[in-house]
Amino acid sequence: MVTKSDKEKTVEELKDKFSRAKSVYSTKQLGLSVEEITNLRNEIRSIGGEFKIAKNTLFRIAAKGTQFEELASDLTGTTAFLFCYEDEVSPASKVKDFSKENEDKVSLEGANIDGQTYDQAQTTKVINLPAKEVLLSQIAGMLVQPTSQIAGMMGASASDIASLLKQLSEKGDGAKTVGEFSVASENKTVESASSASEEESSEGENKE
Repeated sequence: MVTKSDKEKTVEELKDKFSRAKSVYSTKQLGLSVEEITNLRNEIRSIGGEFKIAKNTLFRIAAKGTQFEELASDLTGTTAFLFCYEDEVSPASKVKDFSKENEDKVSLEGANIDGQTYDQAQTTKVINLPAKEVLLSQIAGMLVQPTSQIAGMMGASASDIASLLKQLSEKGDGAKTVGEFSVASENKTVESASSASEEESSEGENKE
């Protein structure tokens, strides 16, 4: 029998997990054997994540007052939370791969990443994005082009792209690389604008 003391202890453990997590995912499990769930937990633990099954009411109590409160507010059925302490997405990708290999016995129902809560469809899109290193590489490749050309490729204004580059340059991992490419891109744009201006001046002089 689960006592009041046991519940209070579980809530305190969950509060600690919520306080340390960079992102949290809600999941459903259907017919996983003890061996399967043990293997999944071990794989997740090896990449800085943790799987925890508890009563939905205890999840809600523990998440109250945190950025994960909305995620825990509408739980139904048997729920397990995936806590990610290092990388915000890799453990969830591991769950997705595990599910494909094990007859879809685990499903990702929702997530809260960097304070933003996502529904199931949005969560699926997030975990299907390329890895951070791949995205940074793709962005770096784009940044060798002048800002105006990047804007054209992305269908955005040059000012929007400049703002995006500034934000990226201030973000954690890869900030230095992105920042350097951003500066190079801005310099190239200035050079292009300067050359165009000189050409216009030269044409004007020739006409005179």
